[in-house]
Amino acid sequence: MKIGLLGNLGAIHFLRWIHALKDRGHTIHVFSSHTPLASWLGEISYRRLPIAAPHGYFANAPFLRRQLARLQLDLLHVHFASGYGTLGSLTGFHPRLLSVWGSDVYQFPDRSLLHRLLLTQVLRSADHISATSHTMAERTRHFTTTPIDVVSFGVDTDQFHPRNLAKQDHELRIGTARTLKRRYGIDILLRAFALLTARGDSTRIRLVIAGDGPERIRLESLAEILGIRSAVEFGGRVPHAHMPQFLQSLDIFVAPSRYESFGVAVLEACACELPVVVSDVGGLPEVVLDGVTGLVVERENPAALADRLGRLVDSAELRRQLGSAGRSHVITNYQWEHSVDRMESLYQRLRPDRG
Repeated sequence: MKIGLLGNLGAIHFLRWIHALKDRGHTIHVFSSHTPLASWLGEISYRRLPIAAPHGYFANAPFLRRQLARLQLDLLHVHFASGYGTLGSLTGFHPRLLSVWGSDVYQFPDRSLLHRLLLTQVLRSADHISATSHTMAERTRHFTTTPIDVVSFGVDTDQFHPRNLAKQDHELRIGTARTLKRRYGIDILLRAFALLTARGDSTRIRLVIAGDGPERIRLESLAEILGIRSAVEFGGRVPHAHMPQFLQSLDIFVAPSRYESFGVAVLEACACELPVVVSDVGGLPEVVLDGVTGLVVERENPAALADRLGRLVDSAELRRQLGSAGRSHVITNYQWEHSVDRMESLYQRLRPDRG
């Protein structure tokens, strides 16, 4: 098929879709106002939209409309309902598949009545919608009756696998990898870790936080105030290519988010056979089977989080059981190739009959 992809080239998961579809033999034409991550595009056809965001989400419509008319695509797949979704709707191109990502349907419509009306128009103008989780699909149905399929972000289980060698030290490493924003609850994790270390047992535990963002200074200060700064490592952003090695260095993965639409980072941790502890928000309880592949804890509750972490710190057997079940769950339900299969099937259903 000849497929147009419209979205943010700075987003790793958009780039993953581009390469997966190219590898399946499709002709891919990519449109974006964003600069691609270095070396990711290769030989894929890429057209930089002339007007930068946010104004470009409206003003680039005539340019994009001309490009689409010239290319005679079978399908336009737009990623992210706000922003690029608006631009896609203004082209009037059909068939148009719209993928919702999370904040575009959870946060954007709550900013004002105008934002809600704009999102509703964009969703209703699409021919079909894809969502990464059933929770997100239900949220999207508040705004439209457009058909929705759930196509999850999958995990490459060859890339994300358990560590090959036994650990050489006796330190137990608890970690997370998130942008340092309030929504991801890193402050909750710090408070829970302080409660955990206050137990006074002999287990050597360390908290490793991979990521950067606007709250880093505040979070480092909080670690100082809580008296745990020497046991907390702020490692900065880890490139996606290095994420398997980071996860393999951990013993427990934590995602104490205040809001989370899906949880691909959690699935990547599960694929590395890590036991995971997540909050009961958004799509996280959908991807983690409580007591089977990980532990689900009440949101914004440091004491409860410390309790669940303590269970894992105290039991190597529980860590092993949850980690092993987690990887099996990912292999069965969230393999990347299966996700691409589902997306291709959706494309075929939307493809117009060209006689």
